[in-house]
Amino acid sequence: ARCDDSAARRAPRWQVYRDDPADTAARDFLSRRLASKKNVDAKLGALIRKGVPRDLRERVWMRSSGAWAAREKAGQGHYLNVVRDAEKGLKAFTEDTERSKEKRSSKDGKKKKDKGGTNKKEAPEPEPENETSSSAPSPGSVLKPFVDQIDLDIARTFPENPTYHGDGSFPGQGQLAVRRVLLAYAATHPEVGYCQGMNYVCAFLWLAV
Repeated sequence: ARCDDSAARRAPRWQVYRDDPADTAARDFLSRRLASKKNVDAKLGALIRKGVPRDLRERVWMRSSGAWAAREKAGQGHYLNVVRDAEKGLKAFTEDTERSKEKRSSKDGKKKKDKGGTNKKEAPEPEPENETSSSAPSPGSVLKPFVDQIDLDIARTFPENPTYHGDGSFPGQGQLAVRRVLLAYAATHPEVGYCQGMNYVCAFLWLAV
């Protein structure tokens, strides 16, 4: 009750940051005052520290964190393209690895058959080249170890949160969303990639906004 009373007292202070219902252009983004701000002023910063109303969280956090400006700079569809390219790279790497294993297994079986059980020693053949090897590692090979850990961690993130896990089927809506974000980050920041703990940060933001 105390928290509700506090939120009710702060509600009028947020009204200036809400959209004008009569202005469709403003309603599509943020209120005209907030949309014009390049930086978060002291008054808005104080309001944020005391709690952002649920209906404003997504827009306020996107604007005040700089995420909105970064998204605009990157261009429409940038995030979806990064995720798509990362998934394609992972699929290609997996397929190439499987083909290499099959070729190696086939050659090993043929060598055993040709020997026919004789003990004659033969000169060893050079190791077959892995089709995925090249002068520079493929995007899929770079992402694979990160994705393996991400897939393990998203299943055990906030295990008792029904919003994140959905109806209990794996993966749930929240898990899929968090996986895409972490995959996109690893693809665009390979020097960092992914480390345990980032799953909780990402899931918390997904739940909050």
